[in-house]
Amino acid sequence: MARETTEAVEVNETANETLEEEEEILEEEEEEVKVKGPSGISLALNKFFHHLDRGTTMKSEIGAGLGAFCIAVCALMMNTQIIGSAYGNYAGSYLAVALICFVGSLLLGILCNLPLVMTANMGLSAVLISMLGTDTGLTYANLMAVTFVAAIIYLVIVVTPLKNIFVNALPEGVRKALPVGIGIYVMLTALENSGILTADGALATASDFTTLQTYYFWLMIGATFLFILMKATGRKKPAFATFGLLIAAMWVGGVLFYMNYFVGGQTASTIVYERLNVVVATDGADPYNIATGIASLNIGALFTEGFDFSAYTEAGGSVPMFFLQGVLTFLFLGLYTNLGNTKAAAVVGGYEDEDYATKGEQKALVVSAALNVAAPVLGASPTAVGTQSSVDTEDGGKTGLSSVAASLGFFVALFVWIFTLLFATKTNGAGMWVSETETKLAYYVQDAYVFADLIMVLVGASMLKGIRKVDTTRLAEMLPFAAAVVGIGLLSNIAVGVAIGVLSYVIVMAVSKERKNLTAGNLVLAACMLVYLILALL
Repeated sequence: MARETTEAVEVNETANETLEEEEEILEEEEEEVKVKGPSGISLALNKFFHHLDRGTTMKSEIGAGLGAFCIAVCALMMNTQIIGSAYGNYAGSYLAVALICFVGSLLLGILCNLPLVMTANMGLSAVLISMLGTDTGLTYANLMAVTFVAAIIYLVIVVTPLKNIFVNALPEGVRKALPVGIGIYVMLTALENSGILTADGALATASDFTTLQTYYFWLMIGATFLFILMKATGRKKPAFATFGLLIAAMWVGGVLFYMNYFVGGQTASTIVYERLNVVVATDGADPYNIATGIASLNIGALFTEGFDFSAYTEAGGSVPMFFLQGVLTFLFLGLYTNLGNTKAAAVVGGYEDEDYATKGEQKALVVSAALNVAAPVLGASPTAVGTQSSVDTEDGGKTGLSSVAASLGFFVALFVWIFTLLFATKTNGAGMWVSETETKLAYYVQDAYVFADLIMVLVGASMLKGIRKVDTTRLAEMLPFAAAVVGIGLLSNIAVGVAIGVLSYVIVMAVSKERKNLTAGNLVLAACMLVYLILALL
């Protein structure tokens, strides 16, 4: 009997062990079902981009990059408005900048491994055209020559020890001011472009809006609350999701409420046919294709015409003074725009204190400089790391994989204006009745991108969190920070803001007990900034 009892116990123990093993296998299988690991493609890409190591996924990186591209391509079209209206060349100037943006975003992703997007430098384009309009005898080729020389100097600075003066010697307060000042500047500019602020800075009233603008206004109010809600609840890609919903609502509103204007050929008020005509022309003149763009490129004009300043000299202009002012302007605006937008993206993405951010930032300055040497050769206006990079990091981009995704968007944009069809909130229907291509382009580039501007308002607000990093107890940091923020945000000029911040730092240090901590680099930088500031104000 005892032996039978012992055998029964052993059988029960064996059965229990088998049952426990089966339960463990089932639990492991359930865990495998619940937690699906990254795909083989994602693992392969991680060996280069390290997106998994930085806590993100391939899907998130690609989505964030494409979202940033959607906003950046709107800026590209707006830049074509600025350059084309003064230069008289829309297709060529668009293609040249789009090509630089494609190559630049690709290189920023591969070489820097940061979520940065290259796009048109709107600030430099505005300065360039203002110089063209005010100085008698200057040509577009002359300005390309100046930007070319400035870009070469910029490149020399960032690849030689001169970087210690113009980059590394920046006071800490000025460095911290760059994202905050740019955030204020972006918000104010985007509010004006979206129509919420008038040209004199006042809030627009409902009586100022057309019916369509009123519809858009309430869409933007709702979208703002939606964006804040998604941020508060930790939802992924809040910027791109908000933008996508706005675009969808725009199309629904256009179809439901505005098709009734399609009567007797009066299509200027419609929201559908105008857009379709941008890509599928029905009147014999395609608004844009890559063949038109290539035919309009003015490659090498800076070498054949750019250094001929005879007309400018005959009009009483001083070529040495013009080059001094122009080179300093393009040098400092280009350098500190790239540095500022790179830092702003890091602040929004929350990785500004990571080692990889510093290493990638230095490489980004070199990539931007090299591309701006190439840009004027193609006849392209200056480009830079765009403020739209912060859209990328707002939506969770942390590596260069998102930049590569954005570059693919620019590649498609080289061939067709499909993104204008999708994203323009206001189109100019008069262009569809013009048979001459370049004239038609002149109409269509006047399109507005109200919803892209709203996204930049919201992202600009995210840049302001950089103010938390400032040491308010130290005057040598707080005063230059405040001075630079005011200069960048309110004067709408990054280089002027940096100049004011650097000069205030030197003054504070000179009159304090910390004067011994002033370096030769600080003093040389301050001297250069003073010369630039005098020329800029005059």
